[in-house]
Amino acid sequence: DPPLDQAGDCSNLYDDGHYLSMKTVIVHGAGSSMKMTSKVGNLDLTIDRTDEMGPSSLELLLLSLGACTYATVAHFMERKNFSVDPLAIELSGERAENGLYEKLFVNVVLNDQVPEDQRSVILNVANTCRIHKTLHNSVEISVGIKFKAETTVL
Repeated sequence: DPPLDQAGDCSNLYDDGHYLSMKTVIVHGAGSSMKMTSKVGNLDLTIDRTDEMGPSSLELLLLSLGACTYATVAHFMERKNFSVDPLAIELSGERAENGLYEKLFVNVVLNDQVPEDQRSVILNVANTCRIHKTLHNSVEISVGIKFKAETTVL
């Protein structure tokens, strides 16, 4: 199990004193600006801005937040011996006129057997996932150019 602080935070994952680095993600066109193929490790994923063949890039943002929140909450609940069935994370977003999300909604769906005094704790734990923290805080994004010879081609 990954090391967790008392609130269930997984953000301090490290190996031999160094923070773990993420795998490189590669996204390339699939014949149009509306469809892309991405590769993460051995997984190929279609990203489709028309919503016909796969999730859109904004839906992937929600999926990332939902998966992180689920893993963080489920790990906490398992440590407390609470059933994670039917734990689910429901997400949606409110978009501004410019198309960007201006508000995200995250609902933790719990079994009603979870003690009432633990529900607020679970909400606090849900806020500790790394994706939530990244979105909540400013993150520096560095955009550069590589030439095809330097990039792995799918």
